[in-house]
Amino acid sequence: MPQVHADAALVAADNHDLLTPPEVAKALRVNVATLRIWRSTGRYCLPYIKIGHHVFYRREVIEQVKLHGLKKRGKVRMEGAV
Repeated sequence: MPQVHADAALVAADNHDLLTPPEVAKALRVNVATLRIWRSTGRYCLPYIKIGHHVFYRREVIEQVKLHGLKKRGKVRMEGAV
């Protein structure tokens, strides 16, 4: 059975399209803890990849966020709701 945890760091190192939370925090000028809160609450639409206990973000997504800003997740409105 392969060890996912040990391979996660290698995946990130070999794949320049994946960014770590500290890299994303620096790019977006926020604290790493802020990213953790956003992941936990789902407040913003900022997709991430989890490999074992490691979290990564796609570089292209972060570049789009830098250009267009973060989008808040809206409340889902049911059709016909008053």
